[in-house]
Amino acid sequence: MEVNLFHRTEERMAAITAHLQAAGVTVLEGTAERLLPLSHDRALCLREGIYAADVVLVPLEDGGDRCEALVSMGKTVITIDLNPPLSRTAQTATLTIVDELTRALPPRITQACRNMTHETGEQLMADHDNQRLLYAALQRMQETLADAMD
Repeated sequence: MEVNLFHRTEERMAAITAHLQAAGVTVLEGTAERLLPLSHDRALCLREGIYAADVVLVPLEDGGDRCEALVSMGKTVITIDLNPPLSRTAQTATLTIVDELTRALPPRITQACRNMTHETGEQLMADHDNQRLLYAALQRMQETLADAMD
């Protein structure tokens, strides 16, 4: 796994790396290079990490340009976004999970990945429509807001 932060400091990188390693994750090390087709620091990544990956999880993104660049490079991009109708990342990603990051990632996504076979993963990606999922999430948000106002 590559730890890749836009606002990167040695302290933040070390803290996140240590946390992941304590959980048994192998974290790639090295010097990030400007490998993505972007003109700013979101282009930085490891050659054997994001650059070489087929699938990239972008759990928090604030601009959408990196997601667009990754998709244009042929990568499958999964994002977790609490406000997808307003997010360019959610609109551009291959798969947007509409949820809060700490609620989605540890229990739900981790368990789903443990239970998934290669075949079920392939079928899931073939059957899904990100725009339809985003529309359904927006509809649900509108219903919840309408119910709260009644």
